[in-house]
Amino acid sequence: MKRFLLPLLILIGIMGASAQIRVTEINYNSDSTVNSSNWFEIHNHGSSPVSLNGWHVKKPNSAIYNLPNTAILAANAYRVMSDDTLRFHSIQPSVYNVVGNMPFVLGNTADTILIYDNNNALVQTVRYNDLPRRLKGADGWGRTLEII
Repeated sequence: MKRFLLPLLILIGIMGASAQIRVTEINYNSDSTVNSSNWFEIHNHGSSPVSLNGWHVKKPNSAIYNLPNTAILAANAYRVMSDDTLRFHSIQPSVYNVVGNMPFVLGNTADTILIYDNNNALVQTVRYNDLPRRLKGADGWGRTLEII
């Protein structure tokens, strides 16, 4: 696997116990034949579960998506946040850890994702763009951005 995707993601603002949660994958411009909607995945890389009750996600100048109040993310577990869960499940029927529908879509060329904990403290800021032409796989060709 080529290791060129990491420079696309700028990770800022990991604080306190929330540092266990990180964005690990982003799907922002699907191939039209496998369009599973806009989504991103978070991972609890810690050794204990994290309650996501009261957490929310947004983009700058966008509506807020509040995570479900029953959201517990086990140690080493993943959660996908989608703007269209029905479309996501039509392409990825075996993925069960999906929440949504987020009230915003991810930009097809660049965007910023902001994750806040239950105290409204910024946990993570993730910015991406597809300007480097060698990274076209994630821009409409069926690939995703991943942290390697």
